[in-house]
Amino acid sequence: MKKLFFFITILSLVACTMSFNKKEDSLIKDEITKVLFHADSYDPVETILDSAFSPNDDPALFEKMEKFAQLAEELESLEDKASNYRSTISIWSGPYVDAYGKNEKAEAQTKLDKTNNEIERLSSKVQKVADEIKLMINSEKQFIGYKANHSYRGKNNAGSIVFGHTFFLFDEKMEKVLFFCDKEEYDQVQEAIEIIKERIEE
Repeated sequence: MKKLFFFITILSLVACTMSFNKKEDSLIKDEITKVLFHADSYDPVETILDSAFSPNDDPALFEKMEKFAQLAEELESLEDKASNYRSTISIWSGPYVDAYGKNEKAEAQTKLDKTNNEIERLSSKVQKVADEIKLMINSEKQFIGYKANHSYRGKNNAGSIVFGHTFFLFDEKMEKVLFFCDKEEYDQVQEAIEIIKERIEE
């Protein structure tokens, strides 16, 4: 009787695993074929499934980090503009500047003042998002679903066969895809998270 119970348990686990894999494969195929140039060329190679936990696998954290990167890029652009305006002011600040030069200096100063105000405003936004990211990274680890690293072959727009590597995040019941992106992008985010963790600990 014990042996029979053991075999029934093993068979039920295998059946659940097969069902789980079919769900996973079906969900992945639906998403991949939407973005392929030639959907009928989709050829799955390997899928490695694992549990997903916040904060590292949380799409909300990915979005915050993407927002931070965008704001930081905008801030850098503004600081470059401010530097150019300061250079212009310096050029037209000599003792023998004519009316044209004085006008150029005044115009550059006005633009610099406006840009500095924008820098101050944007810097506050950047700091706020940075604080939110730190808070999320320091949050308690929680199960949020399942993740998969999926490799496949497919034709690009030129008709050549290429390899794709994609990260997928599924809900806890494996009923829908919550998020997916190129595996390289996911790895870059994970590297950034680890760097932030190291700096927080310093």
